[in-house]
Amino acid sequence: MLDGLGDPGDEGAWRRFDETYRPMLVRFGVHVGLDLHDAEEAAQRTMVAFCRAYRQGQYDRDKGRFRSWLLGIAKHEISGLHAERVRQPIPAGQRTSIEAAVSLLKDPQSVSAVWEREWRDHVLSLCFQEARQRFSARDIRIFERLTIDRRGTDEVAQELALTPAAVYEVKYRVLKFMREAREGMDAE
Repeated sequence: MLDGLGDPGDEGAWRRFDETYRPMLVRFGVHVGLDLHDAEEAAQRTMVAFCRAYRQGQYDRDKGRFRSWLLGIAKHEISGLHAERVRQPIPAGQRTSIEAAVSLLKDPQSVSAVWEREWRDHVLSLCFQEARQRFSARDIRIFERLTIDRRGTDEVAQELALTPAAVYEVKYRVLKFMREAREGMDAE
């Protein structure tokens, strides 16, 4: 995906990038303590700053992981948003979510834990979206019953009139696909 971003005219690549990462950035903002409005504002600023920096060639894969670079941009934009709000004549009670987030951002372990959890959940969600496109509705239903609903193999097999071996095989194939998809995303 990043390779396609090198062409400013490739609107499809930028749209996919935005659709892929903006929701995660909003959730990250909420998890560090921003209210939804401020989280959306911080995500928008992060996407704009990323776009500008990427087009200027500031991202170097040899110097670090993409997700660490994106986290740095997000932290910078949340801090910038906080600095702007402090200068504005806004009652202090309305600035609390940004102040809480900035306070958390000063603790590298806490922010890293939130970011890593959000990144992991985001990648898992993307992998599951790909699995939904690759596997039949029945296979996805089996996988969800086993992994999300935490139902037993025998119970799912009986419910869907399948053998336990068939249910296990579906789970194995979907998990294998999702692991490979995750490895592909990690490689990017």
